[in-house]
Amino acid sequence: MAARLPNSRQTVKRKAQEVKLARELEKQLSKKEILTLYLNRVYFGAGLYGIDAAARYYFGKEPAKLTVAEAALLAALPKAPSKLNLRENLAGAKERQDYVLSQMVEMSFITQAEADKAKAQEIVIIDPPTYDPQLGYALDAASERVKAMLPRIPGDLVVTVSLDMDLQEKIQKQLADRMAKDGTSAGASQISALLIEKTGRVAVLVGGTDYTTSEFNRVTQSVRQPGSSFKPFVYATALEDGYSPYDVFDDAPIAIDKWKPENYTGNFLGPMTMSEALARSINTVAVELTQLSGPARVADTARRFGITSKMEPYPSIALGSQEVSLWELTRAFGTFQSGGLRLDPWLIERIEDSRGNVLYQRPEYDRDRVYSEELAREMNGMLYRVVNSDIGTGGRARISNWAVAGKTGTSQDWRDAWFVGFSAAYVGGVWVGNDDE
Repeated sequence: MAARLPNSRQTVKRKAQEVKLARELEKQLSKKEILTLYLNRVYFGAGLYGIDAAARYYFGKEPAKLTVAEAALLAALPKAPSKLNLRENLAGAKERQDYVLSQMVEMSFITQAEADKAKAQEIVIIDPPTYDPQLGYALDAASERVKAMLPRIPGDLVVTVSLDMDLQEKIQKQLADRMAKDGTSAGASQISALLIEKTGRVAVLVGGTDYTTSEFNRVTQSVRQPGSSFKPFVYATALEDGYSPYDVFDDAPIAIDKWKPENYTGNFLGPMTMSEALARSINTVAVELTQLSGPARVADTARRFGITSKMEPYPSIALGSQEVSLWELTRAFGTFQSGGLRLDPWLIERIEDSRGNVLYQRPEYDRDRVYSEELAREMNGMLYRVVNSDIGTGGRARISNWAVAGKTGTSQDWRDAWFVGFSAAYVGGVWVGNDDE
């Protein structure tokens, strides 16, 4: 074990280091513990480090369930892991297996009869496990979080991530099918999605159309203008300032200095309630509400709800001019879903070192209240209307027998398209667009 130092040059200094490390290991660990540490770190070829990875890759089982023949075969690999790859050179590996079995007899670990039986056993190598490269987005995000949690990573780790693999695979397929069908006609090359359970567990994370051509994660790394999907924070601020969903505002031309925002239709509809204005995604009312509350107050609400990107207090914040990530925006909508409790999404359930010591265990989930439960109920009623009323812009997100609420958004010149919404169990977000805008 001591010989497995990072520097592979065989020098006198290196040998001295090995001797010193070996003595330290013998002082601190039993022989069994040293062997366990070695088996959890040694290279078995085919990109496999540790006996657990090798046993699952070649035989589809955990090490404790290996037969004597299988265990001896794996024990043969570290001597020449590339040369003795079981899928490419099983005959060569079996020759080495015979030597391992003879040594096991000599050391009285097994009898000669058991060795003969192991030599005669037919070795069945399972098909290599398939790996969907689209999972790379989620695994990269998990890796970044582990690095942030453990700045000094103590060797090999076993990390349990939060993904719901059934949902992950289904949504990956749905997104791929949708892009294949409509991507070109819509002028969009990328799509990303995030689904978070009410507990904060990240169930699904898809960071782009194709991980093999672009590893850039459009859930966590990309920041874009959310457009009208940011408006709920304007309305949430207005409710805190004493306004009601039934208060009437005039959808009419408005000017702030030289800025004259218009609705995406180019038309004005006159007096309407706040609730109707949000359902129709009326720009003028959102701008007026922002002026009444103050852009700085709207920015503060967004930050309280979970937006971490810089929010400049400009009037145009009303229409989602400040760039955010899909991760942030989806997280912030989770505050509406929970009745005013801020959502803190998690990707990492547990981290262990190679000896099985728990380095991190996700604590019990405890959420901070950042918004009134009563006002959150009023907001959710308005967001429900966005999806489920005849006038709402989010009708395509309607699901039969499901209470879904949310908000659509498009950025200037239709460069980005968003939908962020929630049911009782999940909050989710989708972004569609192009990396080059």
